[in-house]
Amino acid sequence: MTVLWVLVAASVAALAGTMVARDVLLAAGNRVSDDAAHWRAVDCLARTRWIIDTALASRDGPASTLRLWRHLDRDLETAEVEDCAVAFEAVGVRRGRDSEPERIPINNAPDSLLATVPGFTPELVSHIAIARSSGADVTDMLALAARASPATRDSVMAHYPEIARLTTVDPDAWILIAYGRAGTPALTATIEARIVLANGYAAIVRELRR
Repeated sequence: MTVLWVLVAASVAALAGTMVARDVLLAAGNRVSDDAAHWRAVDCLARTRWIIDTALASRDGPASTLRLWRHLDRDLETAEVEDCAVAFEAVGVRRGRDSEPERIPINNAPDSLLATVPGFTPELVSHIAIARSSGADVTDMLALAARASPATRDSVMAHYPEIARLTTVDPDAWILIAYGRAGTPALTATIEARIVLANGYAAIVRELRR
């Protein structure tokens, strides 16, 4: 009986040791995959920024540069990168994302957010939506209001200082989100970068690993 208990105890100890070794190997493998996913995200971010800068540099003037900047999420065709994906979000289109209020980009924000701007009547929001759906950009709020009804024009003029303070026709910045994947099962690493337009190029002013 004593021998049996010794054998059982030895078996239990061996099994426990095997499980510990397996957990250690899994943890080490996860760390390797996590690091690999992170560096793939870093690579994805760098490649995408290069693509943005190349596209901006190819514009034939300030107006063309700003048009591309307004629609990075729509017009920019990023190169396929293995195990990588990117997403764009104009700063100011989603309330509560940043600690400080951001100006609302008129050409990117949803109608529901535009409707919260003082002086923006339903008619004006509808005009903006129609312009955007036709592929046109809003570059001058006063010119847009001039084509609206007298009531909407009066509303815009009465609130114009607030409109100028709270909105912008060009996004002040973009959030570029890069994803990298590695391992089996795949682990995903995410890097967010806040990019601004500086001298015709995309400058990263803040980077965050999630």
